[in-house]
This record gives sequence, C-alpha cells and structure tokens, in this order.
Amino acid sequence: MSNGVTSMDDFLKKFFPSVYQKTPQQPGAASPPHKRYCLYDNHLLTLFTSSLYLGALVASLLASKVTLTLGRRVSIFVSGLAFLFGSIVNGIATNLEHLIIGQLMLGVGVGFSNQVVPVYLSEMAPARLRGALSIGILQMAIAAGLLLATFVNYQTAGIGGGWGWRVSLTLAAVPAMLMTVGALFLPDTPCSTIERGHREEARRILQRIRGADQDQRSCGESRCLLEEHIPPQVSAPARHLLHPPVFPATNRHQRNHVLFPGDLHDPVIWGQGGPHVGDDNRCH
Repeated sequence: MSNGVTSMDDFLKKFFPSVYQKTPQQPGAASPPHKRYCLYDNHLLTLFTSSLYLGALVASLLASKVTLTLGRRVSIFVSGLAFLFGSIVNGIATNLEHLIIGQLMLGVGVGFSNQVVPVYLSEMAPARLRGALSIGILQMAIAAGLLLATFVNYQTAGIGGGWGWRVSLTLAAVPAMLMTVGALFLPDTPCSTIERGHREEARRILQRIRGADQDQRSCGESRCLLEEHIPPQVSAPARHLLHPPVFPATNRHQRNHVLFPGDLHDPVIWGQGGPHVGDDNRCH
C-alpha cells in the first residue's frame, strides 16, 4: 500500500512538493527520458519508503527471542497490533514524521510476521501438509496480497479531495484487525508450549488439533510430547552458522536434520550403517 501511494498526486503534493513539481502536470504527459531516472530522487521520499524495511530489520532481531520465550501466538498478536497501529497512523498522518512512525510500526509487523508465521504453520500442520502450508500457501497468500494492494491503490487513486491515499493506507488496517483478533483465538503450538515447560497443556493442544486419540499416532508430535526432554538448545546460535555443533547420535530422533557439506562424511552424524535422515518421520 505505502509504496503505491507515492505515485498519487495528492500524496506528493502534501508531503513531497518538490517531487510533485517534477512530475508531468498534464494528464498522460510523459517526462523527458533524461529526467525519468531522477523523478523520485528525494531523500525524504526515500526515507519514507525505506523506514518500513528499517523497522523490519530491527524487529527481526527481537522477534525470535519473543517467539521463543512468550510463544508463537503472542508474536502473531504483536505483529497484528503493529500492523494495525501503523496503518492507522499512516491513514491519519498530517506530516512526514507521522508517516515515518507509521512505516516503522508496519516494519515491526513485517519483522515479526516473517519470523513467526512460517514457524507457526510448520509446527501446527500435519506432516503430509507441512511443506504446502508453510511454504506454498504462505507464498501464494503473500503474492495475492501484493496483487490486492495494487488493485486497491489503482481504485483509490481516482478519489478526489486528497482522500485517495488516506483510504488506501487505512485499508491496510482490515487484514491487520483480522490478524490481531484471530491471534486471540489461536492455540499456541505444542512444541512451543513444551519449550516453556507446560507439557500437559501441550498434550491438550495436540489432542485439540489432531483429535482425541491422535497424540499417540503422530510420530513427531508424540515424541515431542512424550520424550523426557526437548531437543538440546544451542547457545549463541549465530556462531554456529558455518560450524554447527554435533549432538550425540542417540538423540537424532529429537531434532530435524540440517546437513552441511562438511557433515557428509561425518560418521557421528551418518552412523556406520549409512544415513538415517528421514527415519524420524516414520511410524514403527
């Protein structure tokens, strides 16, 4: 939404008059080729469009900690609130400072949602649908949202009186409201609940989403619930990106396998009898 309004005359005239003066004043007129590149060459306009990504960058550094300590549902709720607050501030903005604040809050929502939504879908989806829901449908929903935002900007650009850009930016509050209210009714994921020490609550959640007798039939989830301890936690994970730690081979069933090229000949990971990747998801 926010990037689309930068081409609306009323928006440029109010917040970026110097950019508006460079645009062709006659309907349908085109600027000379040598001036098209510099048409939107304005530091304040760049700050407006880039502040969303700045907010997302900062929020992404905090989102994983919040998701781990408070749960997936709390992070989804925070993301929805940030989207809601940012879209309202942008819609009622009267100066550039308001726009920057709104963009930063939208960026916070982007940072949290990009981190927690794929995790939530992966942990809640059945194993046979996990890839489709956490990757395929999620990416399709993002693309559909971009298409819908473009269509909304196209329609609201024709609203006169300086209201077109306000309507466009405020309409972003509709999906934000759905996300915020929906987070109040979502259950947290069983694995997230176990990580915070609530094993019985995790069992009840698993029974709710899989059925009363499914917690014993689903390999990954039942192991997550019934094992004596959760997968080992890695301290300072950023330092292990290129040199991942090796856990005891007896705990292979408690974690997902991520193999790096250097691990392909490691007998501790592969074992003497050949690779065991994929054994974790089979029911015996």
